[in-house]
Amino acid sequence: MASATAPSVVIPETFHPFPEIRDACSERDREQAWHLQRTAFGLPEDGPPSHPGSAEDLRVVVRDGRVVSCLTLIHARLRMGCVEVSMGGVRHVATHPDEQNQGYASSLLRDTLQGLRRRRVLTSVLFPFSFRYYRKFGYELGGNHCHFWCRPSCIPAYSERRECRPAGAADAPALARFYRNRPAAPSCSMVREERRWAALCSDAQLQVLVHGAGEVDGYALTTEARDSYGGRVLRVLDMAAGSSRAWRALLGHLSQFSGESVEWDASTTDLAASGLLRSPAPLREGYKPRGIATVRPMFQFRVVDLEGALRARAASFPADRYRLALRVRDELIDENSLPVAVCGVGDRVEIRPARPSDPYLEMDIRVFSQLFCGYMAPSDAASQDLLRCSSPAVLEIADQLFPAGEPFISELDRF
Repeated sequence: MASATAPSVVIPETFHPFPEIRDACSERDREQAWHLQRTAFGLPEDGPPSHPGSAEDLRVVVRDGRVVSCLTLIHARLRMGCVEVSMGGVRHVATHPDEQNQGYASSLLRDTLQGLRRRRVLTSVLFPFSFRYYRKFGYELGGNHCHFWCRPSCIPAYSERRECRPAGAADAPALARFYRNRPAAPSCSMVREERRWAALCSDAQLQVLVHGAGEVDGYALTTEARDSYGGRVLRVLDMAAGSSRAWRALLGHLSQFSGESVEWDASTTDLAASGLLRSPAPLREGYKPRGIATVRPMFQFRVVDLEGALRARAASFPADRYRLALRVRDELIDENSLPVAVCGVGDRVEIRPARPSDPYLEMDIRVFSQLFCGYMAPSDAASQDLLRCSSPAVLEIADQLFPAGEPFISELDRF
């Protein structure tokens, strides 16, 4: 008698529901996300650090009821010349160690950027762990900073230091005016309103100095830290001045620091204007440098809403007669790939859909983002084969619309 064949047993595969991407909507979401962020970035247990924005959103990827990836979205505004644009800042992107390399963070970033576009947020900024990683989401290098280090004795002990005084909350309006109208302002920087200045002046962890009895002509915000050897370091979080006298006053104050060193993350423009690169302090013999200046990449920038960003910048475009179509490739946000034209019609500027006959620039969203924030001029990009143009004359128009500047976000405003 033939033996019966045993029936085959089918073992079902483990089913994992498709991950859900959304805003954190419960205390459990927030607790799990905070644990991921705190572990990934070594953040203090008492809660997320402060930020310069007006609000924040916590966004999560949830699978099987568990947060597997998350990020924080900071809502703030950027100043670009005479105009302001909305910005969604991305920080603390974290994924559970057991769930990495599954594409969760990538999906979360794509969904977040598309959500910003739907909400008419125009731009985005982040301070990346890897510039290469975020390029695939349309971000590109938007600004550098110059890290300057020196001994206090290498800073001239200018007598004008006696004109500096501690700032109080009552100085917030004058500080806001000076910050908004300061000479050689960056082509892209964070907006800092009176309320934030008042909070900074009241922060016990900061020393805020101003120069000027009535209207402020300069300021410095500093805090003290320790170097790797335990030495005292005076960290200059932000410093700006409107005259050589104000620079001397602020630098003279720094020269009186009794610790090991002074460190300042500055824009190259402010560092040169301060005079620290040609310090006339008395020379003390030795082989160590009088100061060390290192240029480092700082933040990445992305235009999220191409047409909206152009409309926001229209007030800064020259009043003349010209036409320039922008053909931008954006693999993530389809709406940005629709050609848009900037047209000067005498005393006003129009933003409209491009026509086939319009002179044009053609590039991807990363290059356009660099042009928009002032990191480089269109002619610089064309010389590196980063964009195509319909004629050389188009570059002259584009250079007027998007002149090169110096985008800079001070250490005080980073997130």
